[in-house]
Amino acid sequence: MTAGDVLEILDRLDAAGIDWWIDGGWGVDALLRHEMRPHDDLDFAVRAEGIDRLASVFPEFRHVDEDQWPSAFVLRDARGRELDFHPLELDEQGNGWQPQAGGGRALWPREALAARGVIAGREVRCTSPEFQVEAHLYEGHDDVDWEAVVALCERFELPLPPGGAPGFVLERRGRNPPAMTEEQLRAATVGELRPLAGPIVLADYDPEWPRLFEREADRIRGALGDRALQIEHTGSTSVPGLAAKPIIDITLVVADSADEPAYVPALEAAGYVLRIREPEWYEHRMFRGQDPSVNLHVFSRGCEEIDRMVSFRDWLRRNEADRELYERTKRELTAQDWKYGQNYADAKTGVIREIIGRAEGGA
Repeated sequence: MTAGDVLEILDRLDAAGIDWWIDGGWGVDALLRHEMRPHDDLDFAVRAEGIDRLASVFPEFRHVDEDQWPSAFVLRDARGRELDFHPLELDEQGNGWQPQAGGGRALWPREALAARGVIAGREVRCTSPEFQVEAHLYEGHDDVDWEAVVALCERFELPLPPGGAPGFVLERRGRNPPAMTEEQLRAATVGELRPLAGPIVLADYDPEWPRLFEREADRIRGALGDRALQIEHTGSTSVPGLAAKPIIDITLVVADSADEPAYVPALEAAGYVLRIREPEWYEHRMFRGQDPSVNLHVFSRGCEEIDRMVSFRDWLRRNEADRELYERTKRELTAQDWKYGQNYADAKTGVIREIIGRAEGGA
């Protein structure tokens, strides 16, 4: 689910006169004013009297997970997007009371419903940082929840609860892994971890990009000879008609990317600088190049990530609808503030996996 999806859903709720407050992961993102990670679902608190109208407001969604009623009314569409509505009955003081499946009611304090955040440049109503911190420390919370707690406490100068990260990620999050933390980014970065100097800017497709790739591919072959087993133009600059950051992404396949002496000195002599080392993620290495700006990704022969990147490229080249979806998502994300470029890349994970799923199914 993209930020554009969220705003379109809010427009429909507003048009129907249904009051709402964003909660859950998107609520955290609204408070932080950027997306921490991709999301498949959108959590709301809504006035209880609006529940009966939701099916007509979202006719392409169907009611699922009926066992969660009356604490939640869950809708899901064919794309797997999920809307989780939590009905609240407001008392005279403005507190919300949510009915529970086992009886009784849960309190949403008036202060929890008074926060404001931003999604894709639009101010939205959302639950408060304090409420979110408490909600993310439910029994059985995982590392993704803890990451949200840490980010909120840092942003709003709240005391960090004791306990630390639990050390696991719930299986239900398998589709969208958590974004890399700053600690993980520092561990993977060779040299200084530098924040973005300004906003991320997309350029219209440039027919010159394939020629620049070929020039760089010749440089890599000249440096490595037959050690360069495969060289592919990947990333958005490899897809005609797709707007992109003007950085040429190249995927290089070597016999063993963990064997740095076999290729790193030769690439460095050719002008590339090693910037990323990720032993736990396919032994990925990434070099930066200048004139033109290049991200050179290195993987070992037989790595499944190579096929994934090439398949994604080839699908976008021939599927206009997904090419437009991907560009629209990127434009929505570039409208947000990001500390590091990897934060922006992580936020694209959801739509990339959605598109790859169709590519693998030949849809």
